[in-house]
Amino acid sequence: PKGNAAVGLTNRRLMFFNYSALGKPKDLVGEIPLEQIVSVEQGQKKIMHNVRFGFSDGSAVEVECAKMEKVGDFVSTFQRVKAGT
Repeated sequence: PKGNAAVGLTNRRLMFFNYSALGKPKDLVGEIPLEQIVSVEQGQKKIMHNVRFGFSDGSAVEVECAKMEKVGDFVSTFQRVKAGT
């Protein structure tokens, strides 16, 4: 999905939600099965964090996250979920 989104993670998929007027996740607007994601890497820019998702077809996408978000926690949780632990 394009634009701002909240991200959810289950043991089977990565989900994207739009926001309500109060800034809370609202409607599911997209999802990607975890078997299609082969890597997640965290980077850091001056004002934002960035996360790069690599996919099984060789493509990749990089997204920006506010510095206040717990990006490192997300990346490590994703890696544990992918490993099945």
